[in-house]
Amino acid sequence: MKKLGRLILASVVAVGLATSAQAVDYWTGGAGIESREMAPDYNTAIEFFGHDGSYLSEIWFTVYNAHGDRMLEGMTEGPWLLVDLDDGTYSVKGQRMATGEVQSIRFHVEGGRTQLLGLQYHEEN
Repeated sequence: MKKLGRLILASVVAVGLATSAQAVDYWTGGAGIESREMAPDYNTAIEFFGHDGSYLSEIWFTVYNAHGDRMLEGMTEGPWLLVDLDDGTYSVKGQRMATGEVQSIRFHVEGGRTQLLGLQYHEEN
């Protein structure tokens, strides 16, 4: 399974009803080679896995910017979340739905470099 999406976050300012929007491209999908071959080439890859190295899915994820603003959230359809982010500091929080365990990591995106991050979960089903 895979999901490719574009989330538009809009905010309305009370005075003057000015609006701003930010688009974040992302993809979530499976562990299979075929699925990964179809994955877009985004600059941030986040892998969700168990204490034994097994891939996990059904992780509720939230990506925040340096100011703590929510940039993106959703449910993984596989162990991979690929996100196309502008340069800056971010954090991602993931809650494993099977156990409720929450893990998070803070990271930096810089100069168009691709990076691989991982969130490891310790609790059993």
